[in-house]
Amino acid sequence: MDRLLDECQYSWYAEDIAIQLYYLLYVFGEDSKSERKVQYELFIKHFEQGYTEDGRHMPEGWKDQLGLFLRLREIIVFVGMHQSWDLSQPDDWTRDFLRDSRMRITKGVSLIDEF
Repeated sequence: MDRLLDECQYSWYAEDIAIQLYYLLYVFGEDSKSERKVQYELFIKHFEQGYTEDGRHMPEGWKDQLGLFLRLREIIVFVGMHQSWDLSQPDDWTRDFLRDSRMRITKGVSLIDEF
């Protein structure tokens, strides 16, 4: 085992939330922005409910930061795939993902319409 931790960093609280949201939107959100919006709304509702049930409060403005950190995560994943994967003969999913991701990054398009 040459690496104990995959990713370890100190960052904004909203980035931790956005990272989980990013992967949720890809696993359950298919390619439909409307389905991603539904998954986003469910995630936010249940995340906030669970976090605050014991009296804790969410940091002010945390939802406003999610769009920025979703974009950052997409850039990190895109760059990571180019650094770590053999993309000389990508499968259909990988080719589609990279094409769509590149378009979103270069045109400033969000995964969901909320941002």
